[in-house]
Amino acid sequence: MKKTFLLFFLLNTALFSQKYSISEHRALNDSVKLFRGTNPLKSINILLDIAAAQKDYPNPQLTNTYNLIAEGLFTQGLFSESLSYYKLALECFSSYKNNQRDTGVNYPPWILINIGNVYFHNNNFDKAFEYFYSAKENFELTSEHNKIYGLPTAFDNIGKVFFNKANKDSASVYFNKSLKIRQSNYLYGASIYSYNNLMSLVPPDNETLVLKYKNIVDDLFNKIFTKENEPDGQINIETNYGKFYYMLGLFYYNLSDYDTSILYLIRSRKYLKSSFSDLITTDLLMAKSYIGLNKFNKADSLLYKNLSFLKEIGVNSPAIKIKVYEILDKLYLSQSKKDQLLSVKDSIINLKASILDNKLNNSILSLETSLLLKQKQRELNLERLNYNNLIFVLTIVLILFFVLIIFLRVRSNFLKEKNNRLAIEREFIDTELKNKELELLSTTTFIEQRNNNLRNLRDNLNAASDFDSNKSIINEISNPELSKELDSIIKTRSSFDSFKNQFTKAFPNFFKTLINMHPTLSPTDLQLCAYIKMNQTNQDIASINNLSTRSVESQRYRLRKKLNIDKQTDLFNYLTNLD
Repeated sequence: MKKTFLLFFLLNTALFSQKYSISEHRALNDSVKLFRGTNPLKSINILLDIAAAQKDYPNPQLTNTYNLIAEGLFTQGLFSESLSYYKLALECFSSYKNNQRDTGVNYPPWILINIGNVYFHNNNFDKAFEYFYSAKENFELTSEHNKIYGLPTAFDNIGKVFFNKANKDSASVYFNKSLKIRQSNYLYGASIYSYNNLMSLVPPDNETLVLKYKNIVDDLFNKIFTKENEPDGQINIETNYGKFYYMLGLFYYNLSDYDTSILYLIRSRKYLKSSFSDLITTDLLMAKSYIGLNKFNKADSLLYKNLSFLKEIGVNSPAIKIKVYEILDKLYLSQSKKDQLLSVKDSIINLKASILDNKLNNSILSLETSLLLKQKQRELNLERLNYNNLIFVLTIVLILFFVLIIFLRVRSNFLKEKNNRLAIEREFIDTELKNKELELLSTTTFIEQRNNNLRNLRDNLNAASDFDSNKSIINEISNPELSKELDSIIKTRSSFDSFKNQFTKAFPNFFKTLINMHPTLSPTDLQLCAYIKMNQTNQDIASINNLSTRSVESQRYRLRKKLNIDKQTDLFNYLTNLD
C-alpha cells in the first residue's frame, strides 16, 4: 500500500511539477522502471513528461530519463526513434560534463552499449562494434563497481558482433571473458546471461553440452534464491533465467523436437512476465513449434493472443507486429487458407509501409531534437555567463583574502620589529645597570681608600704628638682643630652607608631577602656579601677595605658558616640567585 501511494505521488509530481529536486528526479526514474516491462507506453509517456519538466536543467538524472525513453522505444522496435533519444542523452551529458567533477569518461558507457544495440538490430555490425568497443574503453576508466558489471556486458556485445559475422571463435573468446569476470565476482545472475550467449555457440548435435549448461544454470539460479544478499541485485535474474530456457527451447526446435521445445518455452514464459518483448519472442517460437506439430489452432490462438496483448499494453510497433504476421503467414500457408493468407500479407505490406513513413517522422523528430539542442545550447551559454559571474565574485573574494593576509603579515612583521627594539632597549638597560655597578664599585673603592689614607695620617699625627722632641714641629703643622677636621672628613659619608644606598638602587631586594633569611648577619657581613655579588675577588675586597687577603678569606669562611652553606656550594652563585 505504501509503495502504491509513493508511486502515485511521484507520478503526480512528474505530471504537474515544473521543477523538482535531484533526489525526486532520481526517484521518478526508478519508479518508472518498476512497470516499464509490463506497460511500456505508460512508462514512455511519463518519462516524456519528466523530460519536459526538467528540460531546462541538464544533469545526470535528465540524461538517464532520455536513456530510459530510448530503451522503451527500442523494446518496441522503434529503432530510429530510440537512436534519436540516445543521442539526445549524450548531448545532455556533454552539456553538464564540463561543469561537474570529471568522471574520466568521454560518454556514459551504458548509453554507448544501448546505441550499439540499435545498430546491431539494424544489422549495421561495424557501427555496432565501434560503439561496443568505445563502451569497453570507457568502462575501463570508471569505478571498480562499473568495471565488474560493465566490462562483461561490453564483451558480450562484442562477441555477438563476431557471432553474426560468422566468427564463432572470436565470439567464444569474448563470451568466456565475460563469464570469467562474473564468476570471479560471484555474480550468479549475470553468469546465467553469459551461458545464454554460450548456448548460441553450441553445435546442433551437442546435446550433452546443452544439458551441462542447463545443470550449471539451474544450480546458479538455486544459489541466488538461497542467498538473498548476493551483490548482483540490480540484475534482472528471472529474466536471464527465462531467456536461458528460451535458448533451450530454440535448441530443440532446431532439432525438430517440438514437444521438448514447448516444455522449455512454457517454463521460460514463467520467468519473462516483466519483459513483454522477451515474452512475445518466446510465444512466437512456441507458435512455430505448434505449427511443426500441426497443432494449428493452438498456434493461431497464441498468435492472436499476442496481437491483443500488444494492443492492451499500448505497443504499436510495426516491427514486432510484422514478426507475428509472418508466423501467421506460415500458419495459413501450411493450412492453405487463402483468404486469411491474403489478409495477413496485406497487413504485412501495410506495416512495412508504415515503417517507411516512420522514417519521415524520424526526420521530423531529428529536426525537433536539433531545435531542442540549440535551445539547450542557448541555456548552456546563459549558465556559462552565470558561471563566469560566479568566478568573478570568487576572484574578488580571493583578492580581498590575499589583501587581508598581506595586512596581517605586515602587522606581524611590525610587531616583530617592535619586539626586537624592546629587546635592544632591554639589553641597553642591562648594560647601563652593569656600568652603574662598576661605577658604584669604583666610587666605593675610592671612598674606602681615601678614608684609610686619612686614618693613617691622623694616627701618624697623634703618634707624633707623643714625642717631646718633635713638639715644636708638630705644633707648627698640627693642632686639635686639624685632627677634628680629619675626623669630620672621614665621617662625612660613611663608606658602607653610602655603598649600601647605591647598591640597593641596583639590587633593591637583595639586602631585604638576605636579612630575612639570615638575621644574624652584621653590617660587615652584608658589605662582604655585596662585594661577592658584584663578583669581586678576595684581592679586590682586601684592596678596597685595606685588609690582607687572609683576613678576607677568614671573613668569607665565617660568612659561609653563618649562611650555613656547605663546601660544594659556590658562594657567588648562592648570593646571585637571592635577588
